[in-house]
Amino acid sequence: MPRIKSSQFGTSPFQQLFHNEGIAHNWNDLSETISADGVLTKQLKENVRRILAYGNGCAYCQAKGIPMAPADFLDLLLIGTCYEYSVRS
Repeated sequence: MPRIKSSQFGTSPFQQLFHNEGIAHNWNDLSETISADGVLTKQLKENVRRILAYGNGCAYCQAKGIPMAPADFLDLLLIGTCYEYSVRS
């Protein structure tokens, strides 16, 4: 049984935790701003997010996102190798 009742706002289980439409809207704006291209590309940030979700074992985070293009698998492999190395060191 969930401890927090779902709100009427949002489409995902996470978004439905917000019971204030203003907070939900601003959270989405923050997410879009953080994930946009900047010093690091949006694609790289998404691949790092995937690796962290896997490393943290979060099923929700692992399911989030868009399907990967075949060319992205090399980046993910390289990021994952660096992540595994840093965790073991």
